[in-house]
Amino acid sequence: MQNIVVIDYGCGNLRSVKHALLTAGGQDRVRVDITDNPEQIQQADKLVLPGQGSFLDCMLQIQKLKLFSTILDGIQNKPTLAICVGLQILLATSAEAESINPISGFSLIPGRVVKFDQSTNSGESPLRPLKVPHIGWNQVFLKSQSHPVLKGIDDKSYFYFTHSYFASPVGSQNTLAVSYYGTEFASVLAYKNIFATQFHPEKSLQNGLNLLSNFVIWDGQA
Repeated sequence: MQNIVVIDYGCGNLRSVKHALLTAGGQDRVRVDITDNPEQIQQADKLVLPGQGSFLDCMLQIQKLKLFSTILDGIQNKPTLAICVGLQILLATSAEAESINPISGFSLIPGRVVKFDQSTNSGESPLRPLKVPHIGWNQVFLKSQSHPVLKGIDDKSYFYFTHSYFASPVGSQNTLAVSYYGTEFASVLAYKNIFATQFHPEKSLQNGLNLLSNFVIWDGQA
């Protein structure tokens, strides 16, 4: 039986993620643990790096629990799914953190995290200021459909988002999909054995379950 660990560092909707993984993978084939125990993280077959709230709060929690090196080692060596702020902390810096506390992320993907500009119009008619946070269903435009975790996911599929900040990676080599909300932003990133979504697959009904099913059988190779 495959053992997937959802890393508990105090930031994320962990039980919903666990339930969705068990539904997608089958309880007879997948064991899902929620833990902050370094030994369990090290022994897992796969990892899920969730995130809810802000880049700064998540990184401060990780440092408080002394999990930085454990998480970094794990996500560099095991098939990993990063969700929402879990995606954002793969980058080096956040505009929010830079203005309050210059704390760094895991710096695996070049770039920084920036906030949606509320002065941008929403694209609605009549034109209205952009509502932040971005909450609700939005389309995901695939730049590549070759990644195994995207198998069977149609271009322009809808997924569920809730965030005020978004990743702005340097270059396009790590961006597998984009979405639009006042501006274009990266909604799926990939780095070696890490697959990361700005949206919440556990809240995205059948499209989310299909993606999680792909993750469950993924060997970590792009």
